[in-house]
Amino acid sequence: MHEFQTKGPIALSLRLSGGAATVTAEERDTAVVTVEPNDNSEASRKQAEETRVALEGDRLIIHTPEGGWIWRRGSVRVTAQVPVDSAFQCTVASADAILGGRWREGNANSASGDLEIGAVTGSLSVVTASGDVRIEAVGRDLNVKSASGDVEIGSIGGDASLTSASGDLTVHDTGGSATARTASGDIELSRARTGEVRAQTASGDVQISVLPGTGVYMDVNTLSGGTHSDLHVGDAPSPTGTSKTTLSVRVHTASGDVSVLRAHAANGDAQMTA
Repeated sequence: MHEFQTKGPIALSLRLSGGAATVTAEERDTAVVTVEPNDNSEASRKQAEETRVALEGDRLIIHTPEGGWIWRRGSVRVTAQVPVDSAFQCTVASADAILGGRWREGNANSASGDLEIGAVTGSLSVVTASGDVRIEAVGRDLNVKSASGDVEIGSIGGDASLTSASGDLTVHDTGGSATARTASGDIELSRARTGEVRAQTASGDVQISVLPGTGVYMDVNTLSGGTHSDLHVGDAPSPTGTSKTTLSVRVHTASGDVSVLRAHAANGDAQMTA
């Protein structure tokens, strides 16, 4: 086990060739890192022994040996706790990674493996070739590019760009403008209320729910599929007296049904799956 005294939030640099990693950002004044072999093989034991763990200034480095990227020799299991509001740069080749707790900002890149990220108060960027992505909350802007895998986000405070070649795209609370594109998969954008929401899929259903009190402009087009909406262009504001906001909804599908609904009428609004 490695333990380092810190003077506040740090910048995590995690590079993992194979195995699994769980890093939690929590209230603490130290950074603790444990690296263990992921199995009983000699290659994994050597990989764990040669993994670099160091604190350089405010940068915490957890890097497996470079050779593991080419030959996939061995795998390790990384467990770490770092101060809350730290930032992360995470790069994994063939591994699942969990970045729990509350982070300031982040950047994640995965060749193969699932990514699970807690709350990020700032902006977040994620690129993955193969694997599911699950994010609890992003306070500002979010950019996700996935070649293959489902993407699920609890809430986004800023603007979002979500792209997948094959996989479902789901946002439970859409706080700003959002663009969602997938070649094969369903799109669900819930609780939209301002800016512009764009959804495009070649094969898949699209469901967008809009908060009450939001004026809506809709441009919906599907070549092969049905359309349904319980909204009207320029829907009246809610009776609570809150100021009216406007939203532009643009949906284009080649094959799939399209639903544009009031937020309370859509199933599963603002609910992350367990």
